[in-house]
Amino acid sequence: SYQFYPRGDLLAPMWLGRGPAVEPWIDKTTPIVTLGSCFAESLRTWLRVHGYKVLDATGHAGESCTIFSTALLRQEVDRVFGEFTPTETMWRVGENGSRAYMDPHRHKVFWPSEASRQRELEGYCGLMREALTTARLLILTVGQAEVWYNQLDGTIYPMVPPDAAFDRKLHRTRLLSYEDNLNNLHSVWAILRQKNPTLRAIVTVSPVPLKATWRSMNAVVANSEQKAIIRAAVGTFVAEAGGVQYFPSFEMVTQAGSAAYKFDNRHIRPGTVSHIMQIFAARYMKR
Repeated sequence: SYQFYPRGDLLAPMWLGRGPAVEPWIDKTTPIVTLGSCFAESLRTWLRVHGYKVLDATGHAGESCTIFSTALLRQEVDRVFGEFTPTETMWRVGENGSRAYMDPHRHKVFWPSEASRQRELEGYCGLMREALTTARLLILTVGQAEVWYNQLDGTIYPMVPPDAAFDRKLHRTRLLSYEDNLNNLHSVWAILRQKNPTLRAIVTVSPVPLKATWRSMNAVVANSEQKAIIRAAVGTFVAEAGGVQYFPSFEMVTQAGSAAYKFDNRHIRPGTVSHIMQIFAARYMKR
């Protein structure tokens, strides 16, 4: 049957949360891991506050706010389950302080010394591996298609390299294509289902816009383009992969207008997150 675009007040988060019938299956004993952008951190916080079993994937505060793009997700899964040998292993960003060394490939992870790097990385990989192999649900929020990378080995950074480490000849930025994002998602899912055959996933697209663009265009236009690419790739992935569903938090926020955002027009108001998660709970969680 036809699905008509809603008129008037029908265009609301509750209406957008409707979809094919789903048997609620998540309860407070279900092991959950959340990965992705800063919006994933908001979802993780809500789940923990309400007593759900969210696994620690990194051992760092803001653990979900480390994997903004599908390329970075694929890189981290390769690091945890396979082999990852980047040419840049650390950036020196301070002088004799507790934050003297920085991980180029994770968001705001610092080491006090070179010697502490290996210990911390081993702990991180162990936590991530345990979370991804024991979870029954992965909530993945894809945030960005613009990435910074190392042009020698292709490794992905979660941020622009800091001034102390920036090399104009080495560090480049690019826009991940629809094909890039789709291939990354399928590759990651194949590895995860091999390691954890019972794992299911709910994928969302982050409504948080780009902070800035390094392309020669308006940042709002650049954000619209990259979100369209991500949303299209996620839609195809969900249609093709087994054990994966899409939850429209992106549409719920962006259709709500500026009222959903804080003053920076980027981060989501806590009340909006709570409303979205109540819809999520009604759809997926046992009463």
